[in-house]
Amino acid sequence: MEIRERFLEIEKSNNLNNITVYGYNFWAYNRYSIYSEFERKLKVLESPHENVKVKEQIVRYIKNTPLVLLKNIRRFFYRINNRHNVVTLVKCHSRRNLIDGKFKSIYTDYLFPNGNDTLSYESSDLYTHHSPCYTENIVFLDSIELKGRMEYLLNEVLKLRTHTELSNSIRDILFPILESLISETSIIIDKNLILNNIVKHYYLVKYSKHFWKKELMRYRVNLVVLVVSYDLYSMSLCEEAHRHSIPVIEMQHGTITKSHIAYQCKDDSFLTIFPDYIFTFSKFWTNEINISNKQVKILPIGFAYFNAQKFKYSINDYYKKTILIISQKTKGSELARIARKISDSIKKRENGYKIVYKLHPSEFLTARDLYPELFLDQNINIVSSDPSLYQLFSEATVQLGYDSTALFEGMGFGLTTYFLPNSDELVNRLVEEGLAHFWVDENDCDLIFEQVNIYKEKNEGASKYMWEENAFEKFHEGINSVLRRSAE
Repeated sequence: MEIRERFLEIEKSNNLNNITVYGYNFWAYNRYSIYSEFERKLKVLESPHENVKVKEQIVRYIKNTPLVLLKNIRRFFYRINNRHNVVTLVKCHSRRNLIDGKFKSIYTDYLFPNGNDTLSYESSDLYTHHSPCYTENIVFLDSIELKGRMEYLLNEVLKLRTHTELSNSIRDILFPILESLISETSIIIDKNLILNNIVKHYYLVKYSKHFWKKELMRYRVNLVVLVVSYDLYSMSLCEEAHRHSIPVIEMQHGTITKSHIAYQCKDDSFLTIFPDYIFTFSKFWTNEINISNKQVKILPIGFAYFNAQKFKYSINDYYKKTILIISQKTKGSELARIARKISDSIKKRENGYKIVYKLHPSEFLTARDLYPELFLDQNINIVSSDPSLYQLFSEATVQLGYDSTALFEGMGFGLTTYFLPNSDELVNRLVEEGLAHFWVDENDCDLIFEQVNIYKEKNEGASKYMWEENAFEKFHEGINSVLRRSAE
């Protein structure tokens, strides 16, 4: 039995999501990170995020302090002026894009214009924040993390009784579960590392719940919006919002698949850390969510920023003879080899095609060392950060990659899409439905040029299937519907 199904069955049969230790639903708050560790070991993957050493963390915290203090001062005046206003609380994504000289959230800043009726919150992006930040009424959550980490370290050093009892109580429940999963899947993980992280998270949850409780009492909040629902700060906010009978919406921010454990749960009980609504990019993504308790209502809304970018570049009259290859660190060598094969085919055919090889951000500084032969090939244009991916989509006919989220956006531009063979269920579903194709062997180099026009009509269907149109209007219609239900 695969790890996902066994994981879901074990947590349901042992009622893990409802077990509390010192008021801490330790499994519910950490199920995503626990499962991710098993999945990472199974796939022998590197962490998708940069590993920041403790020394570098401290340096980044110090550099960030002036910006955080400035924002906190602004928040103080906001509180004085808006204590009695009805506001929407938005838990932003920490990742931002530099647009027109300011760092914007592509998920929320296009939907919530700066004004006194919205207050945003943001945790750090690898211990930093982006400045200048477009969002005006924003609160940085660094103080919560700092307090939580300091108390955890103090307790670890002093071995205080409550801390030791907390750790031992969690261990007694956790280790038999992990050992069962390890035995049945033959995936070896570090149980103590997981335990230490869960105990550390206890203090972060403790301070964040206290913080959210005060914020919800301070303002007349009518709605909470999350970009990611399964990080500690969002889950604790969700829990506190439910205590105050405030509806919570999560906005889809990336690919949702049946292997994404945050959107899979067989537990029939009401889980306060889950949002009330999930606004997805389309029905295609809605079908990947399987939460048994039916407390979560799922509405296909779309992605307003994507719609805007597609409209922006839809007037591109560029004569499309471009094959876009989207690199990923773990598959870069294979994709680079395929790029060279396609280039050889272009030279033989003399058909005027070219290749754009879009580097992953983790490859920007090392690309010349990793793929020196690509830089010598006149048919291949190596691209790092500029131009934007959306512009590249608009100029391409075909795209190729492994499982990058960007490939799904490229499908929204109507590109014929090839995936390297992989076990991802979502990718396999697209291939089975004829909306995408697996790159099988070198003969696909010739098929690319022969099948472009054949797939054109299907590509347009895939675009509408995966990305709802008029997302801005649908989002605000969805919010109004949620608020009406809440008022009933």
